Amino acid sequence: MEYQNNISEVKQAVLLLREHIETIRINLEILELLKLDGRIKDTDNQYIQISELDRKNRKSFHEFVLADLPELIEADLESGSKLLKKSFLDWAADLHLSLSHLDRIIKDYMHRVAAIDQSLKKNIKDLEIKDKRFWKFVDRAKGKTRIFESFKEPGNAIGLNQAPDPEEKKEEQQRKEE
Repeated sequence: MEYQNNISEVKQAVLLLREHIETIRINLEILELLKLDGRIKDTDNQYIQISELDRKNRKSFHEFVLADLPELIEADLESGSKLLKKSFLDWAADLHLSLSHLDRIIKDYMHRVAAIDQSLKKNIKDLEIKDKRFWKFVDRAKGKTRIFESFKEPGNAIGLNQAPDPEEKKEEQQRKEE
């Protein structure tokens, strides 16, 4: 039964870390798209802080998985102790705290960018319209179902005020001459 509890603790830690890493990956991709779109500058201090913290977490992950974990597995198999599990759970707890902090920083930053975008949209909507020449027309047209009744097209093309086709003029002149 103790072996089952050990596995479930490790599985829970792995699932939690996997979920955090995936969430952060998605949010970082969104930030990268915003950066490529020009809405985030390369010199933005908070963006730089987020990038550095992400690099630090990735480095910690790779060092533990690729360097420390193989040595711990060898030591654990030889001695039969629970050093591997304890080391992994300690490392997972530290990484979880760091990933939680990074996740919070990213989300706060994204909310700040979204608030700036909202204020820009609001400013565009609130611009004063200085050209008021057509406001009387708009006020009169509010209740009408057909605003542009003067643009009705006649049933036949005779009533149109279009320039005559030059080819048709040539044909008419030739007929008159004959």
